[in-house]
Amino acid sequence: MPIIPEKHLLSQLGHLLGAQAIRGHDETSPCSLGAVARRAPGEASPLPQKLPSGISRSEQLLGLQRYLNFPFVPAYAGEDGGLVLDRVVHTLGSRGSSWWATITARLRAQRAWLQQKAGRSRKTSLLDPTNYALSVQTNSRVSNSLSLCANLDFDDFNQVVALANGRESEVPLRMQAELKQKLPWHQLTAEAILHGRYRGTGLGTIQVPRVLSADLASDSRKSGLRYQAGLFQVVSNDEGYGQDAGEGPAGLRTSTFLQCAATVEKDLVLWRGRKGREGGRPGGKVLSPFELAYSTSKFGSEVNKLRLMSRTGASGPAPKPSEKPASPPKRRMPFSALLNTPYLSFGGVAGVLAQADLGALGDASASDVLSKVGRGLLSPGDGKFWATRRAFASAGLNAQLGTFSKHILDFTSVSLKLDTGVTFPGGSAETAAPESGAFRHGLLDQYGRSRHMLSASVAQQVFGPLRVRADARCEVELRAPPRGVPLLDKIAGCAGLPPGAQVPEVVYGMDCQLPYLNGAARFSVWYSPTRREGLGEIRLL
Repeated sequence: MPIIPEKHLLSQLGHLLGAQAIRGHDETSPCSLGAVARRAPGEASPLPQKLPSGISRSEQLLGLQRYLNFPFVPAYAGEDGGLVLDRVVHTLGSRGSSWWATITARLRAQRAWLQQKAGRSRKTSLLDPTNYALSVQTNSRVSNSLSLCANLDFDDFNQVVALANGRESEVPLRMQAELKQKLPWHQLTAEAILHGRYRGTGLGTIQVPRVLSADLASDSRKSGLRYQAGLFQVVSNDEGYGQDAGEGPAGLRTSTFLQCAATVEKDLVLWRGRKGREGGRPGGKVLSPFELAYSTSKFGSEVNKLRLMSRTGASGPAPKPSEKPASPPKRRMPFSALLNTPYLSFGGVAGVLAQADLGALGDASASDVLSKVGRGLLSPGDGKFWATRRAFASAGLNAQLGTFSKHILDFTSVSLKLDTGVTFPGGSAETAAPESGAFRHGLLDQYGRSRHMLSASVAQQVFGPLRVRADARCEVELRAPPRGVPLLDKIAGCAGLPPGAQVPEVVYGMDCQLPYLNGAARFSVWYSPTRREGLGEIRLL
């Protein structure tokens, strides 16, 4: 899983390309045993507290089980009835080897307790197959540059029994396989998803029977340029939004298309305050979090030795053997080596995306295809071949006050971010051909909509390494500034809530920097009342 530093706003905005592409962006969520949920393409990137943690859920469960003797790890998932208990029940291979696999089980404890409270016996509730879920995750490193990972999810134990008996389950299994090949400055990715679930802006779940993709993307941020191109095939439901897991699709539509996208990113530090004395080293060299964590005691002894030598120099009298040198004042280390400098920064990403419906080609020759590709990118066209063309952008401000060194209220962080997307004329999904149903239904329905999302995040130190945090995001409507009004009223009139806007998504939480790591890792707990889910996890940086 990628590591996204909390302080670096551009690292969060840099994933905008993945969020806009068909692959979508992953966010942390207890709705699955892997604690990963896929956001639908075209959606805003996840809120800061729900960005990938950098450590997989199975590794966190194994660490708590083996080293702290946790029998299970709780989480809160509203889709699963409330409180759930997760545990890795079996492992194959080892994390450092070329192949390893984990089998994770879930008990929907609150659902079983409510069943017992409603009159069912404890034994019947605990033996109910629908109160259990299972997930098999495998990872294989074929070579230094080629890796393969796959997940198989059983939403309830009836699926396991049906598979063992050779019967077809009423609820289809959810499977995902991903192959990654590292190339010079690029990465080739092939992915297959069966009966996947994507999250839309309306807080609903999009059921997608099948997604096949193969794309080539740049993995270098040199010069701030990213690009991606690939082929995708989507089998979507006619009415994909808001379907419950048990509802069958009214019909299936298949769409095969080419997608190209590129982004340019830039960040600026508008103001930087003075770094705390404790965050550096004589000579101006700044230590990394891990170096700072493991060299603190050694550095302190070196400082004491230098001070003692200065006292025993030739210019001054040597102290008597019975005299003890004065103890130096204790150095107060910051709670995080990454967050000990106040600053104000700005970051922005802008990009374009185009999708060509290959199903509209028919028996066209290669020259006709190239001609349509060239004309479609430069002119509006008829909207049948280039079914979607849109520009998107994201910009944000990030500010921090305090050096996170004192024990009370020495850290305050505020960030604002605006995500926007505008569809080009003639390239909207509404003008697509009726045959390209996948562009009008299910997974790709939102590509024809212009949406602006405003996000805000606040973090405040309470005491020591403990902080409270809050994230919120809502849809806004951008308007032309009114004329003939004061400046403040003109600024306030530029944006507002659109009619029928969805309920803002909110996440509350707190985190604590782990000792001896100086900000390299922290323990975080968060809860989202709009999604009705909460999770505790270890997050890197």
